[in-house]
Amino acid sequence: MKNLYLLITICLFSVIFESCRDKIDSTDFENNLAWSSKSPTGISWFEAADYCDNLTEREKSDWRLPTIDELRNLIQSCQETIPGGSCAVSETCAGGYCLDESCQACSPELNGSYSKLGDTNQLWSATSLSNNDLAAWYIDFSNAGIYLDEKENYRYARCVRSQCDNGYFWNNGKCETAPTRTADCTGLPANASWNSVSKITQTWNGSDWIPTNLEGTYSEEPSTAECRFKCNSESVWNGEICEKTYTDPSTGLIWSPRSLDSMDWYYAMDYCDNLSLFGYNDWHLPTISELRTLIRNCSNTETGGECGVTDTCLSFKECFNDACGGRDEVDYLGKYSKLDDWRPLWSSSTQSDDADFAWYVFFKYPLIDGDYKSSNIPVRCVRSE
Repeated sequence: MKNLYLLITICLFSVIFESCRDKIDSTDFENNLAWSSKSPTGISWFEAADYCDNLTEREKSDWRLPTIDELRNLIQSCQETIPGGSCAVSETCAGGYCLDESCQACSPELNGSYSKLGDTNQLWSATSLSNNDLAAWYIDFSNAGIYLDEKENYRYARCVRSQCDNGYFWNNGKCETAPTRTADCTGLPANASWNSVSKITQTWNGSDWIPTNLEGTYSEEPSTAECRFKCNSESVWNGEICEKTYTDPSTGLIWSPRSLDSMDWYYAMDYCDNLSLFGYNDWHLPTISELRTLIRNCSNTETGGECGVTDTCLSFKECFNDACGGRDEVDYLGKYSKLDDWRPLWSSSTQSDDADFAWYVFFKYPLIDGDYKSSNIPVRCVRSE
């Protein structure tokens, strides 16, 4: 009977110890990381990310799923997978090619000796496989091994947060008030203005000034914390620049900024027919002859060139010839376009001998060719006074 009581006592102590160990305020003072208790059960990667984002523990709510680098900080007693070990898997090397035998080289131990927190479970990291967003990295603390698995499968999660609250940084083993500075935003493009500040406040986190990026990025949402710009009222963002309309003095045609997205021919027709821009709503998708007026520095495909494709000759068999191939010299700087385009642009002109095809101009050559109307190509709309 005494042996039975002893066995029960040992078992109860083991359960209580494991529970308590999992709920301690676990702080990695060297790396300024605080760790949460472990999730009660195994969960998918997606559930793990939500679990950490929504966790409130020890009166803190800024938890997140740790990166593979952060999770490796919990490994001990396995030289291959501790931070700086020979296993190459990291936040900056997250492809399958980074995984080798060294990532799973240590022998299994079920006593928690490989984890600073005594874990023996498999824990998800936030780091996805770089060439497959359906898989993610995790660590099996029974052998300190680093593995890959599909995100829909179940693992445990420990969440992480910075030990220091916002406005503080880790210095010599304690959180100190973080210094700040004002920095000028850079990279404002033509036809744009800052949205809404030209200077931002940066905060020192112990190694970098945060936010680190002072280069302006396009956004219609104003911010006082980040460097953002928006296009002025007479210009539109096309993915690269804030672009104004262009009136061609040689033809009188008025061209819209290039569309932000590529689209099929049917959508392109509707896009231009329904475009309302700068007070005008009489835009249309240009014919192939209108589109050719934008070509420069290529006599074969400029208006009047030897390429036979025009509004009055739309048959591929009868009108397309070698001259329609443009030039052998490829250019990505826009020298073949009056609007500095190098990408292709749809015309409204259908091939007369195949209604499934429409003509377009690819300005990096600059060639004239046909493509399936279901293909996705950028668009410029046109109008005239």
